[in-house]
Amino acid sequence: MLLFSQKSSLVFHLLLLNKHIDEFQGFDGFDKSIKDAITNANPAVQDGFWHGMKVTEALGYKKTDVSKFDMEFEAEGLPCEKCKFDLLLNADAANPNNLLLVEFKSYQDVTKISLDQFKNYLSSVIGLRQMKYIFNAQKLTTEQAKEGMKAFLIKNAFNLYKSTDNGGIGLDKCKTLFGDEMTTPQKLIAKLDTQEGFEELLTFVEAK
Repeated sequence: MLLFSQKSSLVFHLLLLNKHIDEFQGFDGFDKSIKDAITNANPAVQDGFWHGMKVTEALGYKKTDVSKFDMEFEAEGLPCEKCKFDLLLNADAANPNNLLLVEFKSYQDVTKISLDQFKNYLSSVIGLRQMKYIFNAQKLTTEQAKEGMKAFLIKNAFNLYKSTDNGGIGLDKCKTLFGDEMTTPQKLIAKLDTQEGFEELLTFVEAK
């Protein structure tokens, strides 16, 4: 009798790691991300890396699709100076419907994600479809991930609407991403409480 399924075996993980390295070795940030995951004794760091690697493989990303791995956001004036993104894709940044930035999270409690990092994501895109938060499907479903992100947005809505000088992303950015009618955090919260708003505003969340 097999003690481990194929997808939980050491052999499977080593083969996947080798394939991942062969595809992306030398890319900006990639080698350091591999080293950090292998040498860091923190199980959460290793868990997050394996989740990101498996999803990258499942999505079929190749050298031609990816620009950078695990690098600091480069734009000036962002809410968080040292925050990082997981994947920067080769996409048309002028098209609000093209996926550009991907963040992998292996959390069971979505509300624990970094607010500062999240604000950098929002500040770096011109449409919510340009970013994607992909949670670990072994820990929660897409629906649960979206419910968690809804709670996170409701909790932090007032912070997001603050001016950039006060650590928020600003009213204009909120209107660009959430809708021209979303002129206050109260309106964002009310929209999230509707089924239509839930589906529209949480399009960037899924579990894999």
